[in-house]
Amino acid sequence: MKKLITSLSILTIFILSIISFNAQAQNSNFSMELQNSSVHNAVIYPNPVIDYKFNIQSNQIISEIEVLNVIGKTIVTQVNENFSTDDLTVNLPQCEKGMYIVKIIFNDETHIIKKLLVN
Repeated sequence: MKKLITSLSILTIFILSIISFNAQAQNSNFSMELQNSSVHNAVIYPNPVIDYKFNIQSNQIISEIEVLNVIGKTIVTQVNENFSTDDLTVNLPQCEKGMYIVKIIFNDETHIIKKLLVN
């Protein structure tokens, strides 16, 4: 139950961030706020996913990756046991086409949320 609530919270935060992004984009100080908003960042590629596999690149150490569907169900969890800053490859099970949420958890226990498309 706790995991479901956490997953739904992540989904809610993601949706609210999309809504607030549109409002903030009209603010003239938006670019400066974006630069200062987070120390952590990561790039997901290819996005949309090809052959149910994608990579994550970050200059910070990633400890864990969670992929959730739009209703908050965890599809895959991958732990970075080597604590490497190399690109991480994530293999998805055969899943339906659509949008997924990727929660990237860093070694300092902070996290970011990214969207992922599966075609």
